[in-house]
Amino acid sequence: VLPSKYEPFGMTTTEAMSCGTPVVVTKFGGIRRDLSDGKDALLVDVSDEEAFAATMTRVLQDGKLRGKLAAGALKTAREKFSWDGIARRHITFYERYL
Repeated sequence: VLPSKYEPFGMTTTEAMSCGTPVVVTKFGGIRRDLSDGKDALLVDVSDEEAFAATMTRVLQDGKLRGKLAAGALKTAREKFSWDGIARRHITFYERYL
């Protein structure tokens, strides 16, 4: 769970995802650009305490959702945040703009 109201990137989120851990993160800041709500994470407005609590409870109580998020998190971490994933993103960037 990353309850920051603003998070430029969220290394702890990436580390958790690479371990196959489902994550609940702020829907503000940089990390949200790389995540898909309901696919590899749950994105929530952490300043809305009721929604934040309900989202955390949902993950704890719904094993099927937990499994889906864990698998999606691991896949996203490997595709986007591994050294191979980062290299592919850089190559794509350079090919697009050079």
